[in-house]
Amino acid sequence: MEIKGDNDKIIIILLAVIVALLVASIVILNPFKTDSVITVTSADELNEGDELSILLTDSKSQAISNQNVQVIFRDSNGGVTQKSVTTNAEGVGVISLSDLSAGQYSVNATYEGNSSYRPSATSQNLNIREVVTQSVGSADYLP
Repeated sequence: MEIKGDNDKIIIILLAVIVALLVASIVILNPFKTDSVITVTSADELNEGDELSILLTDSKSQAISNQNVQVIFRDSNGGVTQKSVTTNAEGVGVISLSDLSAGQYSVNATYEGNSSYRPSATSQNLNIREVVTQSVGSADYLP
C-alpha cells in the first residue's frame, strides 16, 4: 500500500514547512529585541539658530549609540523639513535649527530600530522665536 508512504512524506513535508515558518517568524519578528525610547530633550521654545537635542535609550535608560534618527519639522503652513542625526556614545543627537525660520513647528523624531532594538517615535510642538539683533552704530559721532 503506497498510500501510507505518501502520507508519511506529506506529514514530513508539512512539518518541515511549519519549522521553516517558525524560524522565519523568529528572525523577522525577533521577540528578543529590546524596546527603544526616543525623547526630545530640548525645550519646546527655542531661538532661531539654536539646536534641538534628542536622546535615544533602551527600556533600561541605557544609551543607544551610533544610530540614525529621522526628524521631521512641519511648519504651520504645512512645509516640511526633514533632517537626520546619528546618536553619539551617550545616545544624544543634536540638530542645528539654523535653516528654520521663526514659527510654530510640529517635530516628529523616528528611530527605525535594528537587529537589537525595536523602533520608536515621539512628537513635540516647537516654537522657534525670532532673534532680533540690534545694531549699535556711531556713524554720526565724530571725535
